Amino acid sequence: MTKQVGKVEKYKFEILLKEKFPFKPPVLTTSCPFSNPSLADGRDLLQNILPHVGNDSWRPSMNLSELIKQIPTFVHDVVT
Repeated sequence: MTKQVGKVEKYKFEILLKEKFPFKPPVLTTSCPFSNPSLADGRDLLQNILPHVGNDSWRPSMNLSELIKQIPTFVHDVVT
């Protein structure tokens, strides 16, 4: 008998790197309606995922791995 510990959900996020990246922040969106109200309306979620970053405080020294590592925490906070 197999015991299911937890359900694994898959969410799709898109990271758009504009021409001036890393001097301009990436745009992060999702098309998955995993929250209510849905965040899948095309808005840039960068400020929600990295609230201390946002467009005004983005630094070229920040890297994408820092951003990607924060996505699971963001999803957990929004879903629960």
